[in-house]
Amino acid sequence: MKKKIFCAMLVLSLGLLTACGDDKDSSDNKVFSKPETTAEATTEATTEAPTEATIETTTNEPAATEVITEDITEETDIQDGSTEETGVSGNGNCVTVSYLSDYTMSLDGVDFVTLSETAPIESILFSTEEKVTDFKVISLYMQDVDADGKPVYLYMEVYSKDELTPEHPLCVDVTFYGDMPNWGVSYVDPNGKTRYFAIEISGFDGSLLFTEFNDQ
Repeated sequence: MKKKIFCAMLVLSLGLLTACGDDKDSSDNKVFSKPETTAEATTEATTEAPTEATIETTTNEPAATEVITEDITEETDIQDGSTEETGVSGNGNCVTVSYLSDYTMSLDGVDFVTLSETAPIESILFSTEEKVTDFKVISLYMQDVDADGKPVYLYMEVYSKDELTPEHPLCVDVTFYGDMPNWGVSYVDPNGKTRYFAIEISGFDGSLLFTEFNDQ
C-alpha cells in the first residue's frame, strides 16, 4: 500500500514539474517576441518621416519664384511710366519748360514777366533750341474730353512776344490751381505749324512737362 501511494505521489510530482516547464517556455517566447514588434514600428517611422519632409520642401520652392517674378514685373511697369512722364520735349517740340530754380544756365538775357501775384507763386522758364515765333502764354480751362479721351480746352491769351530764341528765354510768375492744367503755351514752330501745349506737374517727381493738345 505504501508503495502505491509513493508511486502516485511521484507521478503527480512529475506532472507538476512538466507543467512548470511548459509555463516557463511560454513566458520565454513572450519575452523574445517584443523586440520584433519594436523593430517593425521603428522601421515604419524611419520610412515615413523622410518621405513627408521631402515632399513639403519640393512643393514650397516654386512659390518663391512666382513672388520674385511679380515684383520684377511691377518694378518694370513703374520705370516705364516714369520715363514717359518726365519728357518735356519731343515729337518735334523744340521748346522746354522747367522751374527757374532748376535752370543751370546764365540768367543774362532772360526776360521776366509776372502773370500772377496770388500765392503760392511759381517761377517757370521757357527755353528753346531753335527760334519760334508768335509765342504766347495762355490760361486754360478744360471744357470736355473728346472721343479719344483727350481733354478739350478753352484758352485765353495772357502774354505774347514776337519770338522766343535760344539767347532770350522767358521766365513767368504764375500760380497753379488744383490738379488740372490751367496754364499753357502756343507758338509757330520752325516748320510753320502752330502748336498748343498744356503745362502739367508730374505726379511722379513734381517736374513740369508739356502735353500737346489740338485747337478746337
